[in-house]
Amino acid sequence: MIGEQFRDKLKQSHDNFTQAMKRLELHHSGRLEKATDRQQKLRKIHAPKVAKLAMESASLRDLIMYGKWLNAVRFGDSRFGGDD
Repeated sequence: MIGEQFRDKLKQSHDNFTQAMKRLELHHSGRLEKATDRQQKLRKIHAPKVAKLAMESASLRDLIMYGKWLNAVRFGDSRFGGDD
């Protein structure tokens, strides 16, 4: 009788623990997926835009300081694999 009650209570506690672990795993896997998506977006979308803006601002700074374009051909203007 006491052993059966103990076994039932233990099984119930184990089931609760298992359910809590599954919920925790789902929660953290979702967070990990979101973090991975943010890292990819940063690497594929935002970093190239920032690099382009940095090059343009350096060119404009050179234009203001020296009065002419230092590089005759702008980066990214060669469409079919020419020299950049």
